[in-house]
Amino acid sequence: MPRAFLALVTFWLTLLFVSFGLFAPRKLMAALVLVLCALAVSGAVELIFELEDPFTRLVRISPLPMRNAVAALNEQGSAAQGFSPTQDDEDRAMEEHSSRTTPDSR
Repeated sequence: MPRAFLALVTFWLTLLFVSFGLFAPRKLMAALVLVLCALAVSGAVELIFELEDPFTRLVRISPLPMRNAVAALNEQGSAAQGFSPTQDDEDRAMEEHSSRTTPDSR
């Protein structure tokens, strides 16, 4: 995500919540609601960043279903051409997958 876009969204949200704070009554409930809304919006922005790179961030998805689909498509295409992958190719693909999906230390 471009930094200029992030800066613009952050500036806009800051102005929005500052204006809400200026016009809100000076009560504990109003302050609590503003803080909760700010946390909800910041969580949504963080979720957008998490889903930008879904294979390496905190929220991860497995690449295995996509790899299985690609392998099935390759098998269909290979069968049409008379070529089938060897067991070594499948072992190499599994090793590559397991090396990519090991959790890193944070």
